[in-house]
Amino acid sequence: KVIYNGVNADIFNPSEKRNLKTNFPELSDIKVPKILYLSRWAERKGIRFFLKAIPDILKKSDVHFVFAGPNNNNKNQIPKENCTFLGYIPQNKLPCLYASCEIFLLPSLLENFPFVLLEAMSCESAVISSNVGGVSEMITDKENGLLIRAKNIEDSLKDNLENNVEAEINPYENPRAYCKIRSFAEDKYGGLKQEDIRGLAKAVY
Repeated sequence: KVIYNGVNADIFNPSEKRNLKTNFPELSDIKVPKILYLSRWAERKGIRFFLKAIPDILKKSDVHFVFAGPNNNNKNQIPKENCTFLGYIPQNKLPCLYASCEIFLLPSLLENFPFVLLEAMSCESAVISSNVGGVSEMITDKENGLLIRAKNIEDSLKDNLENNVEAEINPYENPRAYCKIRSFAEDKYGGLKQEDIRGLAKAVY
């Protein structure tokens, strides 16, 4: 039996957005959809392809990019009005950050079964991820998220972001309605308590 990673849906909750002005005042006045990248700036995380796609996305879409994680900066000269660099985020502020960003992006070249997708989904952020590792076990394309091609991340990323924003998908309603994001994360991955996991592990071994 497969024992999946889980997410604490009580902690990773969309209501945490109420703390935005306290935790992230630099984001509180941004009115356009926010796209969150939360990771290291490492080649395996697909950051190079993401950065290359941004100029074309901004030509057609009014969005704001939020970069969080160690070692990130604006060396690529993204217009300041279109990006915010937060640096390292402590664990207790992550639910607020997820809940405050309409889209969570994971453009990785390599992944296993990333917790960040479950956390973002539980906070009702619409998720876009490269189709690598165990991601396809978490995301069914166009049902509870969007999958992009791992071997052609730049073009597929541009297509997905441009098409969704330009189609005037309401980030507060439509993606959450058709994706059923939080209910999926909570129902499938949020119900196991530690004693349940221990019992499953004993049954397996």
